[in-house]
Amino acid sequence: MESKPQTGLSRTLKVTPARIVVALLLALLALPVVYLGILGIYALFLIDDAVALYLVPSILAPVFAVLSAFGTLLYFRSALITAAALSVFYLGWAFTLYPFPGVLPSSFFYWARVTMLAMMCLNLAWIVWTLRRRAAPHR
Repeated sequence: MESKPQTGLSRTLKVTPARIVVALLLALLALPVVYLGILGIYALFLIDDAVALYLVPSILAPVFAVLSAFGTLLYFRSALITAAALSVFYLGWAFTLYPFPGVLPSSFFYWARVTMLAMMCLNLAWIVWTLRRRAAPHR
């Protein structure tokens, strides 16, 4: 019998049931982020403004949240960073809306979303960098 040598990319793409479950749970946790992203896109069209920088985290965060959640199918390490980023989002949401509605500035929730977006960007960059390194032929 002849065995084919495995490339780095084919070893990386082993999807296990545990990875699928974790990715789906993270995607469920990201549903409020996706909902706020849809509201951000609606607000962008509603205000009819071509440049609304304060809506950028609301619009990009859902895309990066879903990509990071399904990045777990490749690496479990990305699940930890995605969960941390989503916890930053939920903490910002909880502290701004419920216990301190008039005490904390409204920008606190904005900066929590910006922090979450930065963490997800770093997570996606890490996933792409690891895929690139594993797919490259060893010299």
